Amino acid sequence: MILKNRILSSYFQLFEYFSILILQNSCLIVVGVLNLLKLFDSLRLMSKLIQIVDLLDSKLTKLLHKYSDLQQENKQLLQDKHVLKQQLTQHYQLVSDLEKKQESLRIANAIVGSKEDKHITKLKINTLIREIDKCIVQLSD
Repeated sequence: MILKNRILSSYFQLFEYFSILILQNSCLIVVGVLNLLKLFDSLRLMSKLIQIVDLLDSKLTKLLHKYSDLQQENKQLLQDKHVLKQQLTQHYQLVSDLEKKQESLRIANAIVGSKEDKHITKLKINTLIREIDKCIVQLSD
């Protein structure tokens, strides 16, 4: 009976020892599984981050392309503006020349034309003569 009790006691000790080992290993396994789950979550997060970075890269590339296009368009518009300014200056000069010609023609028509135009021309000539006389008097003094 003593032997039987000893054997039983040894079995209980072994059972207790193995139970503790199994429990410790189970805890390690649970901790390992939790660590693996955390790792998978980190990997999913990394995958999402990579997708976000790829999306940002794609959008940045498109934005840079649009910026380049706008720079080119702006350059072209500045060139067009310069050409239009030159054309406008030429047109102003042309208008000025035409106005001078019109005035000359008006005077010529006044000399040749109607009595009313002749009267206006005579008044202008008289005004010019008076101004010339004033200049001569000033030069004499």
